[in-house]
Amino acid sequence: MCILTTTEYGRSIHATGVIKSNELIVSVPSAKLINQKVFPDSSIEGTEVTAQAVLAKLLAVAANDPDHPHHLFTKILPPSFDSTPLSWLISETPTPQQVSDIELLLQVPAAAAHVQKQKAQVLADYAALQPEVPLAQYVWAWLCVNSRCLYIPLTSNPLNNLTLAPVIDFLNHTDDAERACTMTYTSQRGMAIRSTCTYAPGDEIYITYGPHCNQFLLCEYGFALPGNSHDFIDISDAMPLSPHKLAQLDALGYKDEYTVSDADGPSFRTTVALVAATLQPDWEGAEPPRLLKLLVEGIITEDRFAKETSRLLAEILQKKAREWKALEQRASNSGLKSMLKNWVLIAEKYSM
Repeated sequence: MCILTTTEYGRSIHATGVIKSNELIVSVPSAKLINQKVFPDSSIEGTEVTAQAVLAKLLAVAANDPDHPHHLFTKILPPSFDSTPLSWLISETPTPQQVSDIELLLQVPAAAAHVQKQKAQVLADYAALQPEVPLAQYVWAWLCVNSRCLYIPLTSNPLNNLTLAPVIDFLNHTDDAERACTMTYTSQRGMAIRSTCTYAPGDEIYITYGPHCNQFLLCEYGFALPGNSHDFIDISDAMPLSPHKLAQLDALGYKDEYTVSDADGPSFRTTVALVAATLQPDWEGAEPPRLLKLLVEGIITEDRFAKETSRLLAEILQKKAREWKALEQRASNSGLKSMLKNWVLIAEKYSM
């Protein structure tokens, strides 16, 4: 195997010979994993500070200290995260392209909420830990952890079960489960990555970060996958629902998160919202209409409303496709462009 570096994808691991299924790709002993066990301030159990925050402090400090035991590790980490929306939003000196791209991203409600939540979290972590490094360096370290950490069972708190694994973190993500290697961990042997398929010489070797949509991949990792099989679009902001109808849908547990997935089309909660939108202009009283209740309870099916809901869905998707296409044409970042282009394809697919 060999490690290659490209401008677009950073480092990646490739096969130099034939690798068969179930072969060991790489292993890292427990002593070389960087997690809660190596924190200089011992345990964070029982505190509100997460492992991600403390690992970020560790990396930020180590990067400045040649004598730090993890200084060399910081030298093989990405020097910047210019492709990650959080870096555009929080930078004190963003480029004109980054300013333009973050303005475009903030026009997408779900993506805007995602990156704003990240910003609030990293600022809260910085304030809580008060590392003796500039904010920009802490954000860099925080994004290193955010984009490269893996989950292993270390504590009873899932938020603290994160680890950094040198070399393993060079493996990139695929949405193809048949191409993704498996990961195993034991406290005695550490972490091991094994192939699940045959790799030919030159093939890139992958793991999977999980069944994530492109918005998640862009905001968390700084890239998006064309044709991502797990991608979906959120049309909540375009659903024509009055405040009264929204309140009733909320009472039923069906407010917002109206999505259309590439693989399966509109979700059931999207269908419920479409039905609510196509019923009489507004219903009176505190209770939702009987038909809507029967649909939610599964007593009747959405087929009863197919003609009206299909027409409304097509109108919404055509409108969103035009919006996203206009944003995509103005975007500079390749991940942002890829995300928006994929959304247009999904919208067009289900608006026919």
